[in-house]
Amino acid sequence: MIIPSSQPCNPITSGFAPNRTAVTVAAALAAEEIVCDALQGCKAGCSRHPLRVQEHGWTEVANLTNMAMMTPDERRTPTDAAAAAPPTDAAIAGGQAVGAYRPTIGKDFINERHRGYSVYPTRDGVAIDHPVFGWLRRGDALKLYEMAYFSPGDILDLGTHKGLSSTVMAEAVFDAGSGASIVTLEINEEYSGVARRAHRERRLTNIDYRVGDAAKHLDTFVGEGRKFGFAFVDHSHRYGPTKEACIRLGKLLMPGGFVLFHDYADPRNADPGNDEYDVVRAVRDHLPPSFRFAAMSGCCALYEFTGDGSG
Repeated sequence: MIIPSSQPCNPITSGFAPNRTAVTVAAALAAEEIVCDALQGCKAGCSRHPLRVQEHGWTEVANLTNMAMMTPDERRTPTDAAAAAPPTDAAIAGGQAVGAYRPTIGKDFINERHRGYSVYPTRDGVAIDHPVFGWLRRGDALKLYEMAYFSPGDILDLGTHKGLSSTVMAEAVFDAGSGASIVTLEINEEYSGVARRAHRERRLTNIDYRVGDAAKHLDTFVGEGRKFGFAFVDHSHRYGPTKEACIRLGKLLMPGGFVLFHDYADPRNADPGNDEYDVVRAVRDHLPPSFRFAAMSGCCALYEFTGDGSG
């Protein structure tokens, strides 16, 4: 499958830089050691996988190819100095830390589904009013979709709840055709069952459900040497569970991967009398220096894993 370098290109919609040397999808993916299990089938004439140029058009392939060819720094959208620093305690306490969505990878919305989250109806003007119940702002959903779409590997979702975040990410993975799986952890077996039913109704099958203590599951993944391209941390807002995730993330993410912490901008994090919300302090105290702050989006804080050995 060759992407023609002479093909007209819209870098906003496809993410593919004009005048790049034509490359095969296999070679581009290999450049980042991104392995799609379905790629061999596609090369043999797969009739279903979204990577197949003949069926879905070259722009879908261009998105993934461009991602594979770029370095982590090239993937980032340039930001000003203020945006490159985490919010202050005063900003969080004053409710000023919620961030407007800006792409981290590329320049614009990825596709119409992604764009749809920017205007999605909300409950009380805050959380999106999705058929799968959950607590995501528009900026949260937009960043989740983007990170999942471009993830160079499987995705780790801490906190299944009733399945909203994993729904957004599973749809992004399907749209990208990356073949990635989403491993979602939930301590409440009833909630996990609710999420399974919601995903089944939407025919989302690329999800691996795990029930039990998150730290124990993470230790299992570390022992297996398993690596993820993206992680979403939303299983708890307390200091202890967030700390347990932070100290393990450097052993679980691929270099250049990202982690998104939900409710980082919640003003309750700045209230010393509120033990239920201590995400910010746990991240500051225990996320290794190999992670660098990337952006605020909605109430989430995004960090990139540099993989410099200090994780």
